Amino acid sequence: MMRGQRTIRTSEQIAVTVNDCAFLRAIIQGVGLLDAGKRYLAEQVDQRELKSHLKALLARYEVHIASTLHKDELTAMQVALTALQNRLARKRPKAAAKLAAPQPTITLPTIPITFDDFNARENPGGGFFRESEIQALYESDVLAPWRAECDKVRANLSARAVERVPAPGDQDYVSATQLDLLLHGVRGFELTEAVEPNLADPLAMWVRNDALLRRLARARLQTVAHLYDRINTRGYNWHDGIAGVGQRKAQQLVSWLTRAAPTLNITVSAAALVPIGKARSNGLIPQRNRIFGVVPFEYMLIPYELAGQNGKLRGNDACAIDVDDDYSAITAFLSTHKAVTERAYRIEAERFLLWCHHQRGIALSSVMVDDCNAYREFLLDPQPRAQWVNPKRCRRDNEAWRPFMKALDPLAAQHSLTILSVLFGWLRDVGYLQINPFAAIKKAVRADSRTDKQALKEALARKARDKRVMQLDVWALVDGYLRTLDTSDAANARKVAVMRLLQGCGLRREEAVLAQASDLTLKTDSQSKTTYYELTVRGKGDKTRAVVVPFDVIDAIEKHFAHRGIGSLEHCIHTDGHRSAYIIGKVSIPKRGAVEQAREGVSDQSLYRDVIAVFQATLASVNDSPTLTADARRKLAQASPHWLRHCFASLAINNDVPAESVQKMLGHGSINTTMIYATKEQAALDREQLRLHRKLRDRLNSGVTLPIG
Repeated sequence: MMRGQRTIRTSEQIAVTVNDCAFLRAIIQGVGLLDAGKRYLAEQVDQRELKSHLKALLARYEVHIASTLHKDELTAMQVALTALQNRLARKRPKAAAKLAAPQPTITLPTIPITFDDFNARENPGGGFFRESEIQALYESDVLAPWRAECDKVRANLSARAVERVPAPGDQDYVSATQLDLLLHGVRGFELTEAVEPNLADPLAMWVRNDALLRRLARARLQTVAHLYDRINTRGYNWHDGIAGVGQRKAQQLVSWLTRAAPTLNITVSAAALVPIGKARSNGLIPQRNRIFGVVPFEYMLIPYELAGQNGKLRGNDACAIDVDDDYSAITAFLSTHKAVTERAYRIEAERFLLWCHHQRGIALSSVMVDDCNAYREFLLDPQPRAQWVNPKRCRRDNEAWRPFMKALDPLAAQHSLTILSVLFGWLRDVGYLQINPFAAIKKAVRADSRTDKQALKEALARKARDKRVMQLDVWALVDGYLRTLDTSDAANARKVAVMRLLQGCGLRREEAVLAQASDLTLKTDSQSKTTYYELTVRGKGDKTRAVVVPFDVIDAIEKHFAHRGIGSLEHCIHTDGHRSAYIIGKVSIPKRGAVEQAREGVSDQSLYRDVIAVFQATLASVNDSPTLTADARRKLAQASPHWLRHCFASLAINNDVPAESVQKMLGHGSINTTMIYATKEQAALDREQLRLHRKLRDRLNSGVTLPIG
């Protein structure tokens, strides 16, 4: 299916199941639409979807009876079916008839007081009223109002009964004979049309929501097998990255697949039913044993001969870390970094450790320069692919997990080698190893013989810039989508705050996660007398820098704070109890007024999911636009949170902000890193050079001597 192509299906292309027939039978018998849907179609409880599904079922049912019944039977069936469709099409579905149901039971109001109690209250001792007088008084004061109230109840119920139960002769009246005829037809419909799902079936047979079907198709999920494979490999959040598919729709599909599992002869993973953390704590996912194989770092079982106790590069006895093997040394190294950095470093250390054991048969602390060069070539083409590469994203506890999803390009391979050089340098510095073998290999990766090192470096920089920089026109699409979000919804308000903060201030993901209200300061410019907020950012290496927070970012943060119930931003800054509140926090507070929970922050993974969801939703909202270029579509499909930082840098550099200033705003250690984002068009650079040459020529023609040096 092409991107943006609309899914068009006929009723014959939609599969009919036993549950569908039960649903149709309940509708014919007068069960309400939502009640029947909840009972027989648990994954389809939305009223609009149920109406659409019922319409398709009736169309299939009509085709079935037209092809199976004789002329006389067909005429009677069509009359009954027309009456049923007229009943279902009534403008007041809540008042539709419940066929074969008895008349409503009339519950009359009770008499407020008995005659004896009334007589004792109004005629104590019996000496004031005669018996006839007290009876007349009881009739007028008690019985007459009670009878009037009973008449109102009877009249009301009679009117409702007349309104709810069609009379014979009405176009939506279904007689008992017609009801039996329709139900008999459903039995034949079920025997001839009902089918069971198969893994090879296209999802179009089973997913009735056309919009959902298109979104699944864009993610290359076109058969039941594709859906099952993705759900079982990715678990509860299998829908992450599929624009327009939220948690509710995702779990509806999982519920359907779980019910169909016995027929399909499959087993749906327990991790797909509940979040991974709950599944582990409840014992649904057994603890995986450590093994010697190509497995994640936390599941490695390393034999003694590969553990590194006798590694060739092991240092002397003066070691600053109390470890005796390579695995523990790597763990000590990873523990010195923050979560996001630790994850990136763990991936590279994990890959290299696995390669050392299973490809070279050596311990990590026995690696030589030749091994480092061989690993560089391995990164560009991991072989055998079945052992090292799985193009599908899997959870780390899944047996299908592999260290690579594809071979690395030269830029990614160089980055991997740089991280390993940092690892080995640290192990050398703490005395675990004597030398760092990665320091001896060339930094350039596969440089062509005609290309010098500087040219390659510039080519890699251009690739990084072109690949991960979001131009202004693409950001304009994202900005336009953010403006359409309803920020009265807490989740939307947080997404807007996250996107504005990352792009407006050029923050790294971990910097945004760690930012607190106490890091904000309200300042006033002495010249323009303008007030503004300044954010103190804690960056890499615990270095701090100050960035100005734009007003649209402040507005987004204010709305996010309002949903968390911790007051305005200014209130938080000046209130000791709220100064510790994280700028980006949880949107679902367990208990209203629970200030402690309201001040809590979020994980970098939660922030990552918010950003990806916005990018995917933006792409879905503009995907059918004829003005959307292929480059813009590719950018939105590949974008990540760090692209927003690149966007900030590129816009600043190309709007004449001095590179030194941008370097300080971003917290770059080198200005060369900042200059990667200088992406002025070549035509603009040519115009600047022509202007320079023209100015020099005019000065020479005027006889002005130019300074030399």
